[in-house]
Amino acid sequence: MATHPGGFVFGTADSWSLLRYDARGAVLDTLALNESRLAVTRSDIDAYVESVDDPAWPPRRLREYPFPSRFPAYAKALVSEDGFTWVEQYLPPYPKRASRWKVFAPDGAFAAVADLPAGFELMWVGETRVAGVASDELDVQTVEVRPLLR
Repeated sequence: MATHPGGFVFGTADSWSLLRYDARGAVLDTLALNESRLAVTRSDIDAYVESVDDPAWPPRRLREYPFPSRFPAYAKALVSEDGFTWVEQYLPPYPKRASRWKVFAPDGAFAAVADLPAGFELMWVGETRVAGVASDELDVQTVEVRPLLR
């Protein structure tokens, strides 16, 4: 779910469809891309199991866990101050990789694709800048504001 002064965007990540609502809760339209969800592979599960450092979840126990067969369709949605909806494509989390965002214009039309570097979590989108949390190779986090190139 993403909110903005003019309304909000809501979806379940079970499909690539998100509903856009106005501030009163009336449905404006559906943002949709006909893309299939990525399958969870054995290597995805192995990478996850290797990343967990919790004595309560030893690797043997984690491997027995019933993992889902598919990843979510998208990871996050944001709406910029000027009404553009940004939807982050869900990518398997291991290893860290660049993120890909699909951008929709205020009227719901597909507008662009934006690629952001690995280790940068987008938190806010403005008309000329984006802000987020950047993590370096030691997972030290800093807040950064970067120019938005169109």
